[in-house]
Amino acid sequence: MRRHSSELLKDAISATPPFGLSQLAASYLRVVHTHHQSVTHIFTTIQFQHSALRIASSSLDLNVLTIADAFEAISTNAKRDLEKQAALLAGIDVDLEMISRIKIHREFLSQAMQRAMDAGERGRTLGDYVSNFKMRQVADSCARTHRGWTLHVF
Repeated sequence: MRRHSSELLKDAISATPPFGLSQLAASYLRVVHTHHQSVTHIFTTIQFQHSALRIASSSLDLNVLTIADAFEAISTNAKRDLEKQAALLAGIDVDLEMISRIKIHREFLSQAMQRAMDAGERGRTLGDYVSNFKMRQVADSCARTHRGWTLHVF
């Protein structure tokens, strides 16, 4: 534990008989020298801490900028994809209506279906092969997932 310079001076003065001017000056010089060493040590320590903080701050700045740039790129793409998904999900009713109108060319149908069409039965549409119920289940599941991602990403 370091002692204050005035305490050192009092100890030095009280330990000796009456002081002469040269002895008093020598005592002050010792106290000043001790104080100078303490201040120099503190100053050096502060310089090292300042240098370390500058290096750490620069490193942190670079890492934060890198992470911010990466997040911005991912966020932009994610937002665009989520907007596209929202538009697709919003159009499920129209899409299901449209597939019931898309006729399948007879060459892609089985021989039995071609004969049935020749006998007057209606042709097939894409809607005949796609279940509206199952497509709505898929769309509902996607919508729930989409809402969850939208809440987390933005």
